[in-house]
Amino acid sequence: MIPLSMRGPPVTIVVTPESRFGYLNHAGGGAHDRGRLGAVPDRLGGGQLSAGLVGAGPVLPHRGGRLAAAASGVRQLRANLAQVTGAAPDNAEVRRLARLGVHSYLRYWREFFQLSGARPPVTFEGLDQLPVAGSRRGAILALPHSGNWDLAGAALAELGHPITTVGQRLRPEALYQRFVADRAAVGIEVLPVDEPRRTAPALGRRLAVGGVACLLADRDVTGAGLPVRLHGRATTMPAGPARLALSTGAALIPVSLWYSGRGLRVHLHEEIVVPLAAGRRAQAMAMTQALADVFTDAIRRHPQDWHVLQPVWPTTADLDRPATVAVGPPTADLGPPGRRRNGGALPGR
Repeated sequence: MIPLSMRGPPVTIVVTPESRFGYLNHAGGGAHDRGRLGAVPDRLGGGQLSAGLVGAGPVLPHRGGRLAAAASGVRQLRANLAQVTGAAPDNAEVRRLARLGVHSYLRYWREFFQLSGARPPVTFEGLDQLPVAGSRRGAILALPHSGNWDLAGAALAELGHPITTVGQRLRPEALYQRFVADRAAVGIEVLPVDEPRRTAPALGRRLAVGGVACLLADRDVTGAGLPVRLHGRATTMPAGPARLALSTGAALIPVSLWYSGRGLRVHLHEEIVVPLAAGRRAQAMAMTQALADVFTDAIRRHPQDWHVLQPVWPTTADLDRPATVAVGPPTADLGPPGRRRNGGALPGR
């Protein structure tokens, strides 16, 4: 464990395992090195990866079905980016960002299959935001679907901070177990989101001994999240990060990620402190909105690396209104799935 007891200016640490593979050429996006995208290894067979790449959930048996799902995913990405930029989905800039977003998404998958081998450099900013080593206070890193969170997690584990995360169970089971094993090999423990009686206590135990949990927090896949305003529009975001911080005393730290040249940059923002609001639900809502505010700024700075091909905002007009505190007992988003606005997804996506 690297001691992090020194406070003051943000700490920047670069993890640079040697990298020997090419990168995507983001046309018109000079921040990325020019190179070529080799075939992403479809070692799983049967077109399973191809279906997963477009967020289609269950395996689609026909090539035409996969292409249709891919087209639908790109349209949704344009719709999401339109909300971020304030332009129409068919705007030329939105289309350009969507093309770059697809490239960024494919780059993520190429790097995922390279996790146990040569990897690109990862630059961390603000690692001193993590609780002091030996304090036995855990940290919850909450992040959007930007850049490559698996690469960031593997690099963090190399620095002496193995992480625990939560992922959706993929079908078939053998495919899910493959992803779990690949992540475990680089220091990332994956707990299933559909087993809350196992997952929630396990996360609590890891945090109680000073562990680090990484949770993707910009997309509410269960429909049981808390109301927020993200990029100026009402939606819901997972309640888990804030509720876990409140129940364990762990630090809730927003994280932003983006590609820069050959490497990945990871910025740990200041801890979101527990507000003075009355009641746990009101506190969780305020902390989740604070996360949404950080995500809004981070995604606007690097929209081309926010690759969400599923709906983020509700489509029904009655949900598009300012967030209010609901009356009644809180519901945990690690509990049984409610309505699934976004359909199936890969573990951790």
